[in-house]
Amino acid sequence: VVRCAMGRATEPIWLLQILFLVAIPDLVVVMCVSAIGLGPKLYKAVANDRARQLGNLAACVCLLWVVILFVFDAARSPVVFQFLAGLVMLGLLLASTGFRGVSYAWAATIVLLAVPPFLVGLRRFKQKQKQSANHIKAELYYRASGSAFLCCGIGALAAWIVWQVVSNKYWSADTRLWLAEQNSDVYQYVYKPFALNYTNHCNPKTRDLTSLSSHSTKAEMNALKAACKTAEAVWVVQWAAPFAASLCNILCALFCYAFSLNSRSRSRNLEGVDHSDMSRNQLKFILEIFVVSLSLAFAGVYCSLYVAGASVRLASASLSVCLVAAALVLGYVFTEVDHAELMAAISSAPLAGSMLGVLQSDWTRAVAVGGLNVFIPLMAVLDMIRQRLRKCRGAWGSEDGACFTDTGMRIKKQVAPWNWYSIFRKVNL
Repeated sequence: VVRCAMGRATEPIWLLQILFLVAIPDLVVVMCVSAIGLGPKLYKAVANDRARQLGNLAACVCLLWVVILFVFDAARSPVVFQFLAGLVMLGLLLASTGFRGVSYAWAATIVLLAVPPFLVGLRRFKQKQKQSANHIKAELYYRASGSAFLCCGIGALAAWIVWQVVSNKYWSADTRLWLAEQNSDVYQYVYKPFALNYTNHCNPKTRDLTSLSSHSTKAEMNALKAACKTAEAVWVVQWAAPFAASLCNILCALFCYAFSLNSRSRSRNLEGVDHSDMSRNQLKFILEIFVVSLSLAFAGVYCSLYVAGASVRLASASLSVCLVAAALVLGYVFTEVDHAELMAAISSAPLAGSMLGVLQSDWTRAVAVGGLNVFIPLMAVLDMIRQRLRKCRGAWGSEDGACFTDTGMRIKKQVAPWNWYSIFRKVNL
């Protein structure tokens, strides 16, 4: 299917690799997270305090592993070591989110859905590092990636629809009752004073809280309602996970199609054919998609803050999805769009001057500094340790006597002219 969508025969090995990178995480979401497969059983297995402690331990080990990889320059290591290190980090991420699945029901699904675009983009980045004139193959690569995302998205959506039709599991009161019964152990775990029951305590139409409210405080009633929402989030994820996977894959397919258009125009320009107008139009198309995506992402961030009043965990899940999507879009545009063309397009825009002024203002810098907060000195210390280790190995860069690596020195030179007094004053405000 991928080769037919591309319109020509290419190397089948990396086509199968792309399809493998996209299909495996989606298959895990459908078969291990959703109610189609083993979702209720897996969430039942982690509905205990021991699993929560293991999840916290896995999260700490994952953070320590990331620090070790950063300090010891995993990016400069052989490909086999990078692959194994990535598998270990992915396993730790899935372990931390899986064992804490009751408290953070969406976390494992978010990690699994972020893996395919990240791996496809990483493979493309490695390809660009190995090839100097690679824009011709970039079009085929993104067309193949888009076809893989589209096929997997359609497959996940088809499996979800067929499951609903065959099992009569449409979103209805009977389906919600069935899902709650499948997750009865989750209801028993989320509220410590006594075991919850969906029909008696959590269903808005059938619950009877009058007997409880007569001898319970307001704080206890709020805790009971929060426990009901926590358990409800678990089976909502189990029902909607295949649809979320399908939607993410279709959006990724659209982005791959947009980048394939940009790569086609750049490859024709490299061949000596004047397609400057078409290139500008396609770059404008990509930037429009980029702006719309960021707008939707930040709108989702705003909505997540609004939802936080009703469900803090649902708000954190929405915030995580939007921030991951924004980071992936920024990374793809930074990697694939030519910086000279991008600056030319920005400078020719009517509001370019005012927009650049806003982006370079002290208020914007204060927001960035305040958001990063303690991570700025932490990253500086880790970069100094990495430079010391490079000197011990004799692999330091051009900045021989510097205390930071080349990347750290570039960042230092970039932020040195900033008005830090004004920035810190605005951070305090």
